[in-house]
Amino acid sequence: MYFVQPTVGEHFFFCLLLTIVSSATFFEHLPTVDDIEHVMFQAACETLGLLQDDVEWDTCMRETCINQDAKRLRNLFMTLLLFYSPLNLEVLWERYQDNMSHDTRHRRITNGSITENAYNDTLLLLEAKLTLINKGLHDFLKMLFALLLEEMLHVNLQLVAEFDYNKDVFHGYVDQNFLRLNIC
Repeated sequence: MYFVQPTVGEHFFFCLLLTIVSSATFFEHLPTVDDIEHVMFQAACETLGLLQDDVEWDTCMRETCINQDAKRLRNLFMTLLLFYSPLNLEVLWERYQDNMSHDTRHRRITNGSITENAYNDTLLLLEAKLTLINKGLHDFLKMLFALLLEEMLHVNLQLVAEFDYNKDVFHGYVDQNFLRLNIC
C-alpha cells in the first residue's frame, strides 16, 4: 500500500475506504454504507466515523483570534488548508472571515472605499500567498470563494503579497532606527 496525503482529497478518502471496506467487490460498493450509496468518498468515510471533526481547528482559530492579528490568522488558515485538510473549510471561513479581514476592512475604511469587498481582498491575500508555492484557492475544491474573475485579472498577486504588512509597525521601526543611519 502506498501513502496518500489527506490534502489530495477524494483520492485519500478512496484509499482509506480500500483499507477498511473488505466486502466491496465492485467499485460502486465502496462508497455504500448501510445500503446508502454516497456520491463522494469523503461522505462515506464520515458516515463510517473514519474522520475527525473540525473541533480542534475551530478551537485553534478561536484561540488565535484572541491574541493575534489578521495576518497571522490568515497564515494559520493557509496552514490548515495546506497541511491538515479540515472537513468543512466553508464553515471555518464563514466563522472567522471577519477576524481574517479586519485589516483589509480597516484599509478600505481609511481609503474611503466600500467595506463589502474586504472579504475579497482577504481572499486575494490568501491567493497571493498560495501562488508563491504554486497553489491557489481553486486547488481546494470545497473552498467557496467570491472572487470576481474580472477583479482577479487586474490584480498582481505578487504585489499584493509584498504589501501585506502592518504599516504602523513598519513606520515605528523606521522612526526608531532612523537616527542610527550614517550621515553622508
